[in-house]
Amino acid sequence: MDFSFSQNQKVRKNILKTRIKNSQGALNKIYKLAKISRRARVLFSGAGFSKATWGHQTAGLSMQEWTKIEVAAANAGGFGKGRCRYTVLCVAYGPEGHPFVRGIKELFILWFKLILPMI
Repeated sequence: MDFSFSQNQKVRKNILKTRIKNSQGALNKIYKLAKISRRARVLFSGAGFSKATWGHQTAGLSMQEWTKIEVAAANAGGFGKGRCRYTVLCVAYGPEGHPFVRGIKELFILWFKLILPMI
């Protein structure tokens, strides 16, 4: 695995760069499929989001990286250009499917899974 719990910023930066670089191909393919059919948006929910955010609970993501993920999700929504990103994300994925909300939800789930055995 290429994941580290290190607080070293250089290691963390390398992890984030490789994660984003490795997910761009899949996100572009999902975007191309979404141009053909709006049903392709489920591919982002299932695979694209997971690949782009793997390990974010411990390594973290900056707001710029979350914005990139939101743009990729909006592109995978199947709506044309010139749209409001927030509206597209809410319509396509629902209020609990918004990428940032999913990220926070996953963070709390992991946190409680780690804390409950300690109590």
